[in-house]
Amino acid sequence: MSETKFRVGLFDCFADLKQCLIGCCIPGLSYSQTDFRLSTNPSTLEGHEPINATSVGACGLFYVCGCVGFVLPFLHRQKIRQRYNISGDDLGDCCITYWCPACSLIQNEKEVILRESEAQGAITEQPKAPEGMTYPAK
Repeated sequence: MSETKFRVGLFDCFADLKQCLIGCCIPGLSYSQTDFRLSTNPSTLEGHEPINATSVGACGLFYVCGCVGFVLPFLHRQKIRQRYNISGDDLGDCCITYWCPACSLIQNEKEVILRESEAQGAITEQPKAPEGMTYPAK
């Protein structure tokens, strides 16, 4: 299988207001959701509790130990690149997660959602309306 690149851009985080707010204001929840998707049934959050040890621990790391808060998104990014055969390197991942941790968290979450929905054959775009209707001649 050939290597690919991330299908969700780093700054696509602004496209979805809900995920943007969660990633920026409650990064532990965003991290926890991605972690849940990577370790269980990824296409849904069925069974995911928003307040759990992972989200609370991640929030603590992001807010209390801000200078090392990039480590968690970095580890997810590594796992995502390995799982979906995405090209890149550790240095690039480290720089992205250190300088843009919220955007990285959101990109990770959206990438997993996209890849898993494609793998399960889910519809990822709105169905298109049929071409113009025709009426039989009288």
